[in-house]
Amino acid sequence: MLWVRSVTGAIQTYLHRPRRTLLRRAMFQVHLWIGFAAALYVALIGISGSILVWKHELSAASQSVPTALQAGATSIGPERAVMEAQRAAPRKQPYYLDFPQSSAPFYVVYLRGTSMRTTVRVHAGSGAVLDVDDGQHGWLNLVMRFHYFVSAALSSRQHKK
Repeated sequence: MLWVRSVTGAIQTYLHRPRRTLLRRAMFQVHLWIGFAAALYVALIGISGSILVWKHELSAASQSVPTALQAGATSIGPERAVMEAQRAAPRKQPYYLDFPQSSAPFYVVYLRGTSMRTTVRVHAGSGAVLDVDDGQHGWLNLVMRFHYFVSAALSSRQHKK
């Protein structure tokens, strides 16, 4: 009989004063912290993705790289840019090429070999190799690895279903 009274007392408390029940307070805390974790995840993916959209411009701004072709300068072709990149990073094969833009007047040649990916920037006007990035150093590479790691963790869980 005592058990029935405690159950009916709990029901009465829930019906008349729902904010005082232990279940509601516990569910509020669970909802709060899961929502906070999800918001943090979405914010980190959004910020790192926004940085990666501008990676070539940010990389050019953080180094002493020419920001524009001189008036009347002729641009080298993509074949020569790939050839210069392979000369700078021997034993690696090109697999992707970004063409010059007005804000970043250089080719970006992506090469891969036995180790990690290598990125070579070749000036579009002179054909000079501006820099060779082995993908292991620099703050942009750190942001890129973080972004791909976090987003790949979510996509790999979706594919396992």
